[in-house]
Amino acid sequence: MSMKITRLPTYWNAGEAYQIITFLNELSENLWAVYGEDIIKQQQELSSANEQENQLVLFVEDEIDF
Repeated sequence: MSMKITRLPTYWNAGEAYQIITFLNELSENLWAVYGEDIIKQQQELSSANEQENQLVLFVEDEIDF
């Protein structure tokens, strides 16, 4: 599979920028409507896995004198 490069313009007038923002908002809303539950579940699973990896477990065999 080869990578394809898409070149996006780096400057838009106000009307074009508004159209792009509107499109992105509609895309986001539709993606959440279709995949929202799956996205939330995946994020929860990733968060849970990260929490488990970051837990520090200490084993103390000897008494500590203070």
